[in-house]
Amino acid sequence: MKTLQTENRTFNKTVKRLIATNLNKVVGFKKVNNKCVRLIGEQGNTVALWNQTLNGSEVVLNSWY
Repeated sequence: MKTLQTENRTFNKTVKRLIATNLNKVVGFKKVNNKCVRLIGEQGNTVALWNQTLNGSEVVLNSWY
């Protein structure tokens, strides 16, 4: 399930602000590599993944979010 798409290809302040505005369960971030970042929830679990795409980036939520 894709929820957020943006034209930004880097994980920067603009992307963090977009995530904070739209996904209130996200409390932290953990970089996996240059193209993927885990979005961490309150219990320390991964609630979503930020992935770089050809045209920007997208946030893919876990099914239970």
